[in-house]
Amino acid sequence: MHLPIEFEYWPNFKLRPWGELGSLCIQMGLEDYASATFHIWQLPYHRTQNPQDLSLILKEGQGTSSGKHALLALLAHEHGHYEISLQIILYRIHSRNTPQLRDVLAQHYIEALPEAHCCILYNDHYYDFTFPNKHMIIDPEDIIEIHSAFPTQIPLLKHRLHWALILSWSKKYHYNPNILWQIRETCIQRLS
Repeated sequence: MHLPIEFEYWPNFKLRPWGELGSLCIQMGLEDYASATFHIWQLPYHRTQNPQDLSLILKEGQGTSSGKHALLALLAHEHGHYEISLQIILYRIHSRNTPQLRDVLAQHYIEALPEAHCCILYNDHYYDFTFPNKHMIIDPEDIIEIHSAFPTQIPLLKHRLHWALILSWSKKYHYNPNILWQIRETCIQRLS
């Protein structure tokens, strides 16, 4: 398989049936890590039936930033590659970095919302495989916090960090946190 230029410095190793994810990838004809990464990157952005079960990303053929990146990190860890780490980035989402949300934010008179996004950190570079053939680039000025996470901590840790930021944001801007969360859910549906 010919991989795009984005994979020039991406780690690659033969997959082994040492764990559930490696076995599932091999059954699907994905024999190495780069091929598995490319396959996962090409899956549409959509939530699975059970975010706790990372194998559903491969079985259902869809995933979110949390699931796709947790799956890639866990697959690497199954093969002893702990240098590939899962990151949670808390940042401001607004119409400049996500234009397709302009009308949703304007409808609620909100300039920006706090969002939580997952990606992979490898060799001091952040890699994002959320949307097929697109790399999400978050402006450093929009970043609020970055946290490392174990793949098995997702989605609970991401949700806890995100909710804490929503609560803080709601106090600062005098907004009901539940309404902010509902607006955020509308934004996620718009991106699906």
